[in-house]
Amino acid sequence: MQRLLLLLLLSSSSLQVAPPPPAATRGERLVGRSGSAAARSLGERGWSAASRTPSRAGARVPAGEAMDSVFVTVGTTSFDQLIECVSSDAVTRILQTLGCRKLTLQVGRGSVEPKAFTGPSFTLDVFRFKESIAEDIQSAGLVISHAGAGSCLEALGAGKPLIVVINENLMDNHQLELAKRLHRDGHLLYCTCSTLPETLRSLDFASLEPFPPGHPEKFANFVDRIVGFQ
Repeated sequence: MQRLLLLLLLSSSSLQVAPPPPAATRGERLVGRSGSAAARSLGERGWSAASRTPSRAGARVPAGEAMDSVFVTVGTTSFDQLIECVSSDAVTRILQTLGCRKLTLQVGRGSVEPKAFTGPSFTLDVFRFKESIAEDIQSAGLVISHAGAGSCLEALGAGKPLIVVINENLMDNHQLELAKRLHRDGHLLYCTCSTLPETLRSLDFASLEPFPPGHPEKFANFVDRIVGFQ
């Protein structure tokens, strides 16, 4: 039953980061409501052609376009520690040294909501939810995400360099297992809020491997193995 729910979520037609229903099921918490279109995109094309060019290698290439825009997402949940960390002066300075001129934060249901601003060399955009975050992901040179399966799948499906930040406050942390597995297979980088600054300073996306193209059920099987459904 749990696996069937996972497949239905990955196969659905919605692509949203909208407020979740009051009592989300376990499958919804694992996958989120934004994973479906990314699953389809993996089946259709795998990583985008642009993602295979040297410009996606982060700090190992001239900054410029590769890191011009960074998108941070927490999905349908809240992750105040991540939002506080990535909007801090220390981290925004690091991002700017990498060439970032625009930082977009999707803060979900959290209590931390930094004030948006536009400066001469740096812009901060902030929102809670919208119908689709596909455009935000597509326009980003780097995605920083919580470890929700749907968010990971959508970023990987768009062919974007991805840093997953683990929420250490979660007790039943299947998200950590998902991030570890995807990292071990070479698809993303992961860290905690305390190690995010150093992870950004030492960015190296050159060795990352595209997530293999496939159908939604393949990703469902992948998640099944990690969380113990199989």
